[in-house]
Amino acid sequence: MKAILLAASLILPNVALAATVTINTPSQGETVVSPVDVAVSVSTDFIVGKDGVVQMWVDGSPVTTLKGTTGVLQLAPGNHLLQARLVHSDGHALRVPSDSAQVTVTVPTVDPHAP
Repeated sequence: MKAILLAASLILPNVALAATVTINTPSQGETVVSPVDVAVSVSTDFIVGKDGVVQMWVDGSPVTTLKGTTGVLQLAPGNHLLQARLVHSDGHALRVPSDSAQVTVTVPTVDPHAP
């Protein structure tokens, strides 16, 4: 496998072959208020804007493309499954799929921070 990746990196030097993305905010199991601030980090072999972009998926469907590595999601009350996905700028999947771990969040029907 390493030999294949090495050969591919020599043939395609400007393509991230094993890029990763991680959702940093919100945290797994967190109760959040909508709109929800989202922050992700990507591996050093993927340059957002040059190699592609970060799509955010909610409950199995794409909902927005982040501007860089941060953004905001509008979520209805209930439990939601979030996932970040690295894609080409045109929205097509990378040659090697790169999805974050899924993060479950809960949006309460009443704002827990309200007086």
